[in-house]
Amino acid sequence: MKLRVLHCPTSTGGNAWYLSRAERALGIDSDVLIAKSHPFEYPVDINLRLEKTNPVRFAYGKIKAFLEVCDRYDVFHFNFGSSLIDFPYALLHHLDLPVLKRKGKKIFMTYQGCDARIRSDTIRRYKTSVCHHCRQWHCSVFADWVKRVRVRKVSRYADKIFALNPDLLDNLPGASLEFYSCVDLEEVKPIPFEASKTLRVVHAPSAPEIKGTAIVKKTVERLRADGFQVELDLVMNLPHHEAMRRYAGAHVAVDQLYAGWYGAFAVEAMALGKPVLCYLREEDLMRHVPFRNEIPIVPSDEDSLYGNLKMLMTRPALRRELGLKGRAYVEKFHNPVLIAKRMVEYFEVRELSV
Repeated sequence: MKLRVLHCPTSTGGNAWYLSRAERALGIDSDVLIAKSHPFEYPVDINLRLEKTNPVRFAYGKIKAFLEVCDRYDVFHFNFGSSLIDFPYALLHHLDLPVLKRKGKKIFMTYQGCDARIRSDTIRRYKTSVCHHCRQWHCSVFADWVKRVRVRKVSRYADKIFALNPDLLDNLPGASLEFYSCVDLEEVKPIPFEASKTLRVVHAPSAPEIKGTAIVKKTVERLRADGFQVELDLVMNLPHHEAMRRYAGAHVAVDQLYAGWYGAFAVEAMALGKPVLCYLREEDLMRHVPFRNEIPIVPSDEDSLYGNLKMLMTRPALRRELGLKGRAYVEKFHNPVLIAKRMVEYFEVRELSV
């Protein structure tokens, strides 16, 4: 009997979808279920479409879905620090995890950012971070306490915890750094190099205030004022397939400038053969990233972005070299099939249910 895996209840960055498809390629019966539609329209197998319901119907829909799937799958791989019967604003955390454990199911959890990032600790530890710039009402001392409570509960029940950002490892004891599986390398091919006189810069912020978008705009304006031919393509609020077409038309990509790590957008850009600029926090790299010397991203922050973009503009051969290295890096570290093979090693520790 095939191993049955369910990824839920979100598909942030398309990570769950591409991992699920890779698991299918390995002969696993793998599906993706989401509770609410994603604005970027990542494909899924089951969409509960609960985004416009009231709290009672929302809770009912998630509980009903859980009862329908709890005996259908052997492995539950949860994303963004959440699960199905899980209502953090009501302080009802992960009620489904003990049920699944009693049923003998395998439980995995992937954290992707602010689901595990502790604001107070982050601001104290680092000079700059997304928490320094976040203005969301739910980022508070109380929210930090809730996150700690939630992580402790997940740690009791999960067979393995993964983090897609190295700074999260400080808040997730026993977790492992995993890679974004956000691109189909058979479908996404590198774009032939173009030595254009005008540099087209693409930036795709899901949340401009914490991605450093203001810095990107200011830097491009400064380059123009200094006589350089540069264009900024700001990609926002588009379905994923349309966004990818925009990325393909750029020469370089600027990812997030505060988080200290690169996101799914950087992986997609590198897969297309585009040089990427992004803030990589040296402290996190030294403590958590043994492959740090292989990352072909140009480390950039508010002070260095101007000089780095100017360098890439005047050195087309370097752009080509970085594009080739970026594609090779994605093939080595972000290949969904290779990530899926690692997941299978965790999944198959126990015998399958019948």
